[in-house]
Amino acid sequence: MSFNIAKKEPVKKNKLIFVNFGLFFSMSISGHLGNFIGTLMFQEEPFARMFYDQFLCFAAYFFTLAVAIVYLTVDALLRERRSALKYLITFVVVGTFFGYYYHPYFLDPKFGYKTADVLDLKALDDASNHFRESVGRTPTPEDLAGKIHLQDWSDPYGDKTLSSQENRDRIEEIYPYLEGNNYLILVWKPMYMNSVYMSVLLHRICIRVLRLSIHERPTARRLC
Repeated sequence: MSFNIAKKEPVKKNKLIFVNFGLFFSMSISGHLGNFIGTLMFQEEPFARMFYDQFLCFAAYFFTLAVAIVYLTVDALLRERRSALKYLITFVVVGTFFGYYYHPYFLDPKFGYKTADVLDLKALDDASNHFRESVGRTPTPEDLAGKIHLQDWSDPYGDKTLSSQENRDRIEEIYPYLEGNNYLILVWKPMYMNSVYMSVLLHRICIRVLRLSIHERPTARRLC
């Protein structure tokens, strides 16, 4: 629909706005195509679906959303300026926030498996399996607290463990994720959080800038 509106829009500058949103809405197709990743395609790569979801369903999706929103804001502020300048400003702004929030995944595509939450979960899972083999039953959080001391990730040297109370609290926090595929919640947690942070922050900045512009320049109301 956005591309159809852009095609019929007589004003060239407005066409680009609808094209940007058209590209964003088109990203919804990636969610359906992802069903074939790891099944019909890239079957030999166990992390293929995860990489696909990370870089296309999340990174590319929220990048195109940010571009569409920020470009709309820049266009409202610099209505008579060239489109190339508007895109330059848009990509600088979006690229800065995008790089900040998503760079860990570009440096290491398996970043989600190396967070403090997941590492603690792995330690609990190993201790739980050992306890089950030795005792013959599923351990409780109290059982695990007496068998393992989790690392204090605030220690830059990695030599410090949590205090007894902190250790028990942390084990009780992580324990529910040992069941079934609940661990995936922790794996995807930073990606979800970063996507929300970036989107909310950019949207609030855009709204704030537009409000200030309208307040300082009443004629700017005609630009929207």
